[in-house]
Parts: sequence; C-alpha cells; structure tokens
Amino acid sequence: MSMYSDIVEGVSENIEIMGYPFYAENISSEEAYNRREYNRNSILGGTESVTKGKYIPRSYTFTTTIYHPADRPDAYEKIFKEMVSNPQEIISAYMGGKFKAEIIIQKNVEESSPNHMVLDFSVTEIPEQTSNIPGEKFTVPSPKKVTVKTTTTNKKSSSSTKKSTSKDSSKKANSVAKKNKSKTK
Repeated sequence: MSMYSDIVEGVSENIEIMGYPFYAENISSEEAYNRREYNRNSILGGTESVTKGKYIPRSYTFTTTIYHPADRPDAYEKIFKEMVSNPQEIISAYMGGKFKAEIIIQKNVEESSPNHMVLDFSVTEIPEQTSNIPGEKFTVPSPKKVTVKTTTTNKKSSSSTKKSTSKDSSKKANSVAKKNKSKTK
C-alpha cells in the first residue's frame, strides 16, 4: 500500500521520516541553518556589546498530498501518531542531511477529493550533545554527584527532657491528690 499513487516515474522522495519516504511539494524554512542568537547591549559612547546567546535549531515546514484506499482515510493514522509521539530521524538533502527532530502534522481534507488528503509537516531539530554550527566546539559537563550531609541530633538530651517533664507532671498530680485527701478529712 503506497501513500503516493500518482508519482511520475523517475521522481524520488526528497524527505524520509522514520524510514517512510515523503514527496514534498514545497519545503520552506524558518531557520535553514544552525546558528546562535546574538545578544546586543547598548553601552556608553553609542556602541554595542555583542555576545553569543542560545542555540537556534533548524526548522522547516513542507506540504505533501497522500492518497489512501477508498473509504479508508484512517489507513495511515497509526504511522502518523507514532511520528508525532517521539523525536524522529529525518533524512533530507534539502534540510541539511540527517538529524533528529520533533514532528507536527496538520491534516487538510478536501470534500471534493475523497481519496487524498494534504498534510502540512512542521519539522524542528532537536539538538544533540555536539553543536552542528561549523567551527563551534563545546563540551557538555558531566553531571556532578551531589551528596547530602546529614546531622544527627543528641537523642539523649531530648529524651531526658521528656522524662523529666513526665516525672514533674506526676509529682504535681500526686501533690494535688494529697491536698484533696486532706481537705476531705
């Protein structure tokens, strides 16, 4: 079962997601290349201090029209649900090669064309441990082991306080009882 029944011979897919080939009708980029944001701060004298900021991932959108069997518009639902549920591997020369990305799919179903639907894909790169920016090298520090120091309290002093207060309260109770006996006689 093929999603594309109208592909002209000799035309090949231009995007592969999760091993499935897609024939994009148009690919547009919001961010075509990995880069860093630049932070600009005005300084005295009318100039600016410019420093590198956060990592900007690649981001693309593309549209494709797929065909499904008659009366089965849900034929590929399982595949699409899996694509959007986890980061997927994208392979496309038009998007800069192979990378992991978050996928968002929007469906457009036209009533006049019952056996096909138009899908709008949004592909946003998920950066890995190494930078994809040419000439940039950085290392991600390994997590530090955190140890929690516990302090113990002196249990003898707190329990002796409890004992003395209970002895004191029983002494007071005995003296009150003796006073009440002497009053009754």
